[in-house]
Formats: sequence, C-alpha cells, structure tokens
Amino acid sequence: MQPIDPTDLDLLSSVIRKLPYRSVFPTALADRWIRPIARDLREVERTMADPSESSTASMAGPLLLALHIMAGRLQERQIDAPIAFSVRGFQRWMRVYQFAVEREVVARYTGIPISGDDETLLEILDLEIDRPPEDVADEDEG
Repeated sequence: MQPIDPTDLDLLSSVIRKLPYRSVFPTALADRWIRPIARDLREVERTMADPSESSTASMAGPLLLALHIMAGRLQERQIDAPIAFSVRGFQRWMRVYQFAVEREVVARYTGIPISGDDETLLEILDLEIDRPPEDVADEDEG
C-alpha cells in the first residue's frame, strides 16, 4: 500500500468553509479527506509519544475539522458566550475524533458499516461545552 500524503490544508479549508459542521464528521467525510486526516492524526499521536519527531504541520487538518465542528455545534446550540476548553478536555475530544476517523476508515475498507460514532462525538463535545469554567481552570492547573 502506498503512503498517504498529508492533508492539503489550503484545499481542505476552501472545501469545508462551505459545508455544515456535520459534513465533517468521519462518517460524512469524503474518501478524498478521510485517509489523509487519519494519517495526520496518526502522525500527531506518534509525535506526542516521541516529541523529538515533532511536526506541527500534521495537526493543522484535524484541528481545522475539530474547530469547524465545535463552531457549528455552538451555533446549533445557540451559544454565543465565550467557551473555555481545558487542554485535557480538548485532547480527550481529539482522541475520540481520531478513534471515530480510524473506525470509519476500517468500516469503508471492510464494507462493514458502523453506527453511533457521530453521537459519541457530540456527547463528548457537549460535555466540554457544558463544563463549568472553574472546572476547566482546575483541570488545566492539575
């Protein structure tokens, strides 16, 4: 199998800007995007395990999708107040997103569909959105 190129951030940005946030859930991502995003997330995971292999470029595509989902969810829930995410909370949500992306890649490869991942993404995101500000500060300090 040939290596997968990193996500083309300029193209991804121009494409998702026009899409509703639910269109970038792993189950809805076009084949054109799911593999490079999975590759980028795996690279970020590898970099976290060994910081000497540091590369921030791989985080850009997944981060863009995460922020698009977060902004869309806030708009859908009609929340316009500032929201604070703890670093740990954001990392938790990104791990759930990575898990959902990888499951979707496997589902497409095997032809065996999965369900429930979109709802799980929203549940975890809503937990972070609804976390009291003092809990966010405590988590980042601890």
